[in-house]
Amino acid sequence: MSTPLQRHLSGAAPARPGPLDVLREAQRMFQAGERVDMQTLAATLGVDRTTVYRWVGSRERLLVEVLWRLMSKTVARLREPTAAGARPTAAEVIVGATHAAMTNAGMRRFLQQEGDLALKLLTTKAGSSSTA
Repeated sequence: MSTPLQRHLSGAAPARPGPLDVLREAQRMFQAGERVDMQTLAATLGVDRTTVYRWVGSRERLLVEVLWRLMSKTVARLREPTAAGARPTAAEVIVGATHAAMTNAGMRRFLQQEGDLALKLLTTKAGSSSTA
Protein backbone atom coordinates (compact mmCIF):
# COMPACT_ATOMS: atom_id res chain seq x y z
CA MET A 1 0.00 0.00 0.00
CA SER A 2 1.50 3.33 -1.01
CA THR A 3 1.25 6.43 1.12
CA PRO A 4 0.03 9.80 -0.14
CA LEU A 5 3.69 10.93 -0.04
CA GLN A 6 4.70 8.19 -2.43
CA ARG A 7 1.77 9.00 -4.74
CA HIS A 8 2.70 12.70 -4.76
CA LEU A 9 6.34 11.91 -5.50
CA SER A 10 5.25 10.57 -8.88
CA GLY A 11 2.88 13.43 -9.79
CA ALA A 12 2.29 17.17 -9.68
CA ALA A 13 2.19 18.96 -6.35
CA PRO A 14 -1.15 20.46 -5.30
CA ALA A 15 -1.49 24.19 -4.62
CA ARG A 16 -2.03 23.74 -0.87
CA PRO A 17 0.41 21.99 1.47
CA GLY A 18 0.77 18.29 0.82
CA PRO A 19 3.04 15.31 1.34
CA LEU A 20 5.90 16.75 -0.71
CA ASP A 21 5.88 19.85 1.47
CA VAL A 22 6.24 17.60 4.53
CA LEU A 23 9.19 15.87 2.87
CA ARG A 24 10.86 19.15 1.90
CA GLU A 25 10.45 20.62 5.37
CA ALA A 26 11.65 17.38 7.00
CA GLN A 27 14.75 17.45 4.78
CA ARG A 28 15.38 21.08 5.71
CA MET A 29 15.01 20.27 9.42
CA PHE A 30 17.27 17.22 9.15
CA GLN A 31 20.00 19.07 7.25
CA ALA A 32 19.86 21.92 9.77
CA GLY A 33 20.55 19.43 12.55
CA GLU A 34 17.05 19.80 13.99
CA ARG A 35 14.95 16.88 15.22
CA VAL A 36 12.34 15.95 12.63
CA ASP A 37 9.23 16.39 14.75
CA MET A 38 5.78 15.63 13.38
CA GLN A 39 4.02 18.30 15.47
CA THR A 40 6.49 20.94 14.31
CA LEU A 41 6.03 19.85 10.70
CA ALA A 42 2.27 20.11 11.04
CA ALA A 43 2.45 23.56 12.62
CA THR A 44 4.89 24.81 9.98
CA LEU A 45 2.60 23.66 7.16
CA GLY A 46 -0.61 24.77 8.86
CA VAL A 47 -2.15 21.31 8.96
CA ASP A 48 -3.14 18.87 11.68
CA ARG A 49 -0.55 16.37 12.94
CA THR A 50 -2.93 13.54 12.03
CA THR A 51 -2.87 14.78 8.45
CA VAL A 52 0.93 14.67 8.40
CA TYR A 53 0.85 11.05 9.63
CA ARG A 54 -1.79 10.16 7.03
CA TRP A 55 0.38 11.67 4.30
CA VAL A 56 3.70 10.05 5.23
CA GLY A 57 2.74 6.94 7.18
CA SER A 58 4.92 7.46 10.25
CA ARG A 59 7.90 9.43 11.45
CA GLU A 60 10.13 6.45 10.72
CA ARG A 61 8.89 6.16 7.12
CA LEU A 62 9.44 9.89 6.64
CA LEU A 63 12.98 9.67 8.03
CA VAL A 64 13.75 6.75 5.70
CA GLU A 65 12.63 8.86 2.75
CA VAL A 66 14.71 11.83 3.94
CA LEU A 67 17.81 9.66 4.42
CA TRP A 68 17.33 7.89 1.09
CA ARG A 69 16.88 11.10 -0.88
CA LEU A 70 19.84 12.85 0.70
CA MET A 71 22.13 9.88 0.13
CA SER A 72 20.86 9.35 -3.43
CA LYS A 73 21.70 12.96 -4.30
CA THR A 74 25.13 12.62 -2.70
CA VAL A 75 25.94 9.40 -4.56
CA ALA A 76 24.71 10.84 -7.88
CA ARG A 77 26.97 13.86 -7.38
CA LEU A 78 29.94 11.68 -6.46
CA ARG A 79 29.45 9.48 -9.54
CA GLU A 80 29.70 12.40 -11.96
CA PRO A 81 32.82 12.43 -14.13
CA THR A 82 35.63 14.76 -13.11
CA ALA A 83 36.53 17.84 -15.15
CA ALA A 84 39.02 15.61 -17.02
CA GLY A 85 36.21 13.18 -17.88
CA ALA A 86 37.34 10.38 -15.56
CA ARG A 87 34.64 8.43 -13.79
CA PRO A 88 35.24 7.82 -10.08
CA THR A 89 35.77 4.26 -8.89
CA ALA A 90 33.17 2.51 -6.76
CA ALA A 91 35.55 2.77 -3.80
CA GLU A 92 35.86 6.54 -4.29
CA VAL A 93 32.08 6.87 -4.36
CA ILE A 94 31.69 4.78 -1.20
CA VAL A 95 34.38 6.70 0.66
CA GLY A 96 32.91 10.01 -0.47
CA ALA A 97 29.37 9.02 0.53
CA THR A 98 30.57 7.83 3.93
CA HIS A 99 32.50 11.05 4.47
CA ALA A 100 29.49 13.15 3.41
CA ALA A 101 27.18 11.26 5.77
CA MET A 102 29.53 11.50 8.73
CA THR A 103 30.20 15.21 8.29
CA ASN A 104 26.55 16.16 7.72
CA ALA A 105 25.21 18.11 10.72
CA GLY A 106 21.83 16.42 10.47
CA MET A 107 23.26 12.92 10.35
CA ARG A 108 25.60 13.65 13.25
CA ARG A 109 22.70 14.92 15.36
CA PHE A 110 20.54 11.97 14.34
CA LEU A 111 23.23 9.45 15.29
CA GLN A 112 24.01 11.21 18.59
CA GLN A 113 20.43 11.85 19.71
CA GLU A 114 18.59 8.89 18.18
CA GLY A 115 21.30 6.29 17.64
CA ASP A 116 19.09 3.23 18.09
CA LEU A 117 16.51 4.51 15.60
CA ALA A 118 19.25 5.58 13.17
CA LEU A 119 20.82 2.12 13.32
CA LYS A 120 17.44 0.48 12.75
CA LEU A 121 16.55 2.67 9.78
CA LEU A 122 19.97 2.49 8.17
CA THR A 123 20.52 -1.26 8.47
CA THR A 124 17.21 -3.07 7.99
CA LYS A 125 15.13 -3.87 4.97
CA ALA A 126 12.42 -1.80 6.62
CA GLY A 127 14.78 1.09 5.95
CA SER A 128 14.54 0.55 2.19
CA SER A 129 12.84 3.25 0.17
CA SER A 130 10.11 2.03 -2.15
CA THR A 131 10.72 4.99 -4.46
CA ALA A 132 14.23 3.91 -5.40
